[in-house]
Amino acid sequence: MLRDCYKDTISFFNYQDKRPFISEAMEVLDSRWNDKNLFVVEAPTGYGKSSITASLALKTFRDNGKLIVVFPLRVLLEDQFTKLYENIVKKNDDMLGKKYMHEPDSPYLIKPITLTTVDTLSLTMFGLAPEDLNKVIGNWDEWSGTTHKTMGHYLFSRSSILLSDIVLDEVHLLADSTKSLTYLIALIEYTIRNGQRIILMSATLSRYFKQIIENSLDRYRSKIEWIEFDDKDRDFINERLNKKYNINVRELNPSNKFNTLLSWLEEGKANGFRKALVVFNTVRDAIAFYKLVDDSNKLLLHSRFSTVDKEEKQKALARLRKNNSYVIVGTQSIEAGLDISSNLLITELSPANSLIQRFGRFLRYDKEDEGTAYVWYEDTLNEKGRYKVYDAELCKRTLNFIKENTEKLNLHIPCGENGYRSLIDKTYEGELNQVNRHDVDEMLRPFLEFEDISKAVELFLQKEGSFVREGFNIPVITGDTHEEGVPISYSMFKKLLELGKVKGFVSEGLEKVQKISQDDTRKLMKKSSAIRFLFRSNIKAFVIEGYYDSELGLVMEIGDEHEVA
Repeated sequence: MLRDCYKDTISFFNYQDKRPFISEAMEVLDSRWNDKNLFVVEAPTGYGKSSITASLALKTFRDNGKLIVVFPLRVLLEDQFTKLYENIVKKNDDMLGKKYMHEPDSPYLIKPITLTTVDTLSLTMFGLAPEDLNKVIGNWDEWSGTTHKTMGHYLFSRSSILLSDIVLDEVHLLADSTKSLTYLIALIEYTIRNGQRIILMSATLSRYFKQIIENSLDRYRSKIEWIEFDDKDRDFINERLNKKYNINVRELNPSNKFNTLLSWLEEGKANGFRKALVVFNTVRDAIAFYKLVDDSNKLLLHSRFSTVDKEEKQKALARLRKNNSYVIVGTQSIEAGLDISSNLLITELSPANSLIQRFGRFLRYDKEDEGTAYVWYEDTLNEKGRYKVYDAELCKRTLNFIKENTEKLNLHIPCGENGYRSLIDKTYEGELNQVNRHDVDEMLRPFLEFEDISKAVELFLQKEGSFVREGFNIPVITGDTHEEGVPISYSMFKKLLELGKVKGFVSEGLEKVQKISQDDTRKLMKKSSAIRFLFRSNIKAFVIEGYYDSELGLVMEIGDEHEVA
């Protein structure tokens, strides 16, 4: 069945069947669909893994089944939604939906094929769907450990997950922390126990990540199928090996870095490389540099845009794909499967997984044979702890490996002596976050008590508002902005509080801004009480100092910026 769906998918998208490894993966999925529960598919960036998702969606469409496709970033979700809507379900609104913070299209992930984010999946999995969260948490009595008035659609939410097969795209991003990795193991074990299938896909899986999966799921090893690229498509490998480019590694002074980056843009244009992608580690740097770029075909992409403006960005991106000259400036939001290519890549240093994904947007397509790439970093890399949003040690390991292998390293293929798998394994050797087995068991415990939501609520509060992220997001608006809140991290919100730049909040159903009192500020400065305040006050968004612009997104002045929101 899957074989036929794959053939039809190729036909619908007017693709040629020139990816033998994808064909092989579909054969394996089809032949072992009833025997295995976890399928892990690893293939290079730009190889066409999304056709696997499309084929599974088509199978679901024809079989009247249920499929949830999970993305780490909304920009990728929207791109895939458009392709599936137009080609697979043929604009059938009843079959395909999407769900994330401000998108109500598929409540409780109920539509047969639903595209969602990992945050929404995790909440719905525990019966705490985003639609019900304010009511459930707002009515929670921490003394008695019960909810008053409502449990929301608790069992309905959980059933929506239980009835579905699940695809997790760019799953390597869930290895970023012990917390997210622990949730991943809990999710996999949950689906295996219930006889579901879960498909993990990525271009960058280290051998240590694989060891963690196998060791954590030792009792289920017979239920796991690894589908790895290795050396299975010589034409693709040779085509990637024939791409000609230099990786120029430079240390830049923070005070004049933008001038240097602009000179690289001009030099690239002079050499005929006019499709430029410039990637920063922070939103602040991306906005500041974008303002300096003098180009009529430029576009800024990051996470601090409203849903409406993100959709407009996707349309603009589709228009730029048809041009031979543009400058796209962005943050890590461009990494996960964004279908755009460049022949001039200027990227700030990041850990190996992230850097390889960025190179996946460089000379991405066939017949793009020549380009120039720059990897730059600031001298603050030598400081301990963090380099911008990343672990400094991982960045140093990545940098050292690239410097030692610049002439022979190929960041487009995983296999072979010069492939990027060696970079990944060297970078993450001994550094991969470990799974907290106690927390896995704690996550699985609520599923034994079908009629009681209390364990799920307690776990949500213990996890400080997120089963996946180290921090939770806070919706904010500015005085001159739209009604929809733009999410920023709690740590960034706390810094705004400390600077006195949080002016008030708007609750659902109320248009009038309520001022932040000193007592409110004290509560919000502590993460656990901030979560309760957010839900009990039914917060729509906090009002902060700053401004919002549809081209630039949310702009704030908070001093040093330590994470991408």
